Parts: sequence; C-alpha cells; structure tokens
Amino acid sequence: MAMKVVGISCPLKLGKHVGITSIHFPLSLGVVLACIRKAGFDIELWDYNAEDFSEESFVQRLKTSKPDVIGLAATTPSIKSAHVLAAIVKNHSPQTVVVAGGPHVDALPTESMVEFPNFDVIVYGEAEETFVELCKRIENNEPLNGCLGLVHRRNGEIIKEAPRPLIKDLDKLPYAARDIVNFDNYKKAHVERGLSRRFMNIMEFMTSRGCPAKCIFCASGANKPPTVRFRSLAHVLGEIDECVEKYGTNYVNLIDDTFTLNKKFVIEFCDAMKQRGLEWGCLTRVDCVSKEMLQAMVDSGCIRISFGVETGSPRIMAMNGK
Repeated sequence: MAMKVVGISCPLKLGKHVGITSIHFPLSLGVVLACIRKAGFDIELWDYNAEDFSEESFVQRLKTSKPDVIGLAATTPSIKSAHVLAAIVKNHSPQTVVVAGGPHVDALPTESMVEFPNFDVIVYGEAEETFVELCKRIENNEPLNGCLGLVHRRNGEIIKEAPRPLIKDLDKLPYAARDIVNFDNYKKAHVERGLSRRFMNIMEFMTSRGCPAKCIFCASGANKPPTVRFRSLAHVLGEIDECVEKYGTNYVNLIDDTFTLNKKFVIEFCDAMKQRGLEWGCLTRVDCVSKEMLQAMVDSGCIRISFGVETGSPRIMAMNGK
C-alpha cells in the first residue's frame, strides 16, 4: 500500500472560517502534492482556510486517513496555527512525520526549528523536488543527511542541509492537484474584492516564478534570489483549457508576483485568451506596463489588475527598496 501524504493549508486562526477573509485555492501546495502523487504516493489536501476547524473533527480525520507524512504550509501569520496542528498530530498520531513549509520557514528555517519543537522536518526553498525526495527517504527508512533543502533533527541536534537549486524548467512540473478538494468550500467568501466563486467559476494559475525586485517587505525578494523563470505559453494554456473542461472555469486568476515582466509573453497570452473568451486578472507593478500592453489586456478579457502601491512618498519607497 502506498504511503499517505496529507498537505494542510494553515489558517491565520483555527476555528470557524471568517467570511470577510478572501479564499484562494492553495496553488503552490496543490503543485507540491501533484508531484508527490506523480511519485507514487497517496495524497490528500486539508485546507483550513476554506474548511471550518475543530480539534475533535481533526483528530477523527487523522484516525481515518492515517497519514504517514503531514506537510503544513504556513505564512508568518499562520505559523502558530501550524504548530498547534503539529502538536495535535504528535498527541494523536505520533508515528506521523510532521513537515513544515511556506514563506515563514523559508525565511527562518533553522530559527523555526528551534522555536517550534513539534516540527520534525522543515522544507525551505522550492518544495517540489525536496518533498518528493523526503517522502522517498521516509518510505525507505533512509537517513535525511544530504537531502538538499531540508532542516531536520538528529540526536537532539538541528541539521540544516544545503539549499536546493531553483527549478529551471517549470514545464516539467505537473498541474496542481485540484481534483482532491471540494470547490464548494471556496464559495464561502470572495477571492478578491468584487470576485467570488458564488457567481464566477474562478481558478488560480501561475505563469512564472520569482520577481527581479528586492522590496524589503516582500517574501518573494526575501526568500529567493531575484530571478524569474517562465512556463511556456503552451503549458499554461494546457492547464487553463483543462480547468475549463473539468471545472467550467470562466475567470483566470493569475497570481504571479509580476505578471507583465515579459511583454512578448503577455501579448501572446492576450491573443490566446481573446480566442477563448475568458475573463482574467493579474498582479503587477505600475512600472511594468505600457498603454499598448494595457489595451491588449483589456481587449482580451482582463477585468482586474492589482498594482502594488504601498506609498506616495519617494523617501519611503526608497527605504522599502521599491
């Protein structure tokens, strides 16, 4: 029987979901789990940003699922919730290996291992290849020494392995494992202001990774080198078309840090979206668009652009590295 791996998207606060909070499908975790499934393991995704939480139901879920490995995906505001979940796992399923990942432990891998003793392993950096290798080593009862991108405990000592190089070819990654969640859970609140799955079939996508900027407040700049890697247009469109066919997607929510960095890609993407008749939106910077590009985006169905506008003060912008 294949080893069971459960990925958990950790909320800011454990309990009943707060309706004013936006809900996104956890795309990065979905891609990691898709890689783990491709490697031959059974997977589940428990998203407590979209589902209500109670300790009783969580314990019952542990007993039913019997996970060999649990991966906790957490930001800085949700890292304490992740540690509470880890403690519950330790109490009720002590044989389960508890792994933490996400922006907070990316920035503070060793410090997080010290501060949060219920984490057995931390994955820092891009998680796909690291998590697959980790699961294979656990399945084969092999030591974790030398597994790039890990922090782990050995004989009471915290060991930080060397970082794993960034994935150069993003097209080799599978599409996110969207089939393992109930999207009705994502209708409880808006996705972005004015956009809700209650009246639109919204799906999240990412066409690139990274950002060349080094704004001091941003996890993208703090945790990874200022490099950008792009998926091919064909790979992106294949994923969009699959979601249209499987889920009736009619709004493409692009969550790249800075979607409009590659003008040629943007124009070709606009041409493809115009043919598909889908609405879409993205994130970018005010210095990374032109009038010509914006017109092409609007003509192809773009109805929302979120710009990062933190301040009107040149002095504070300079202090922030903006």
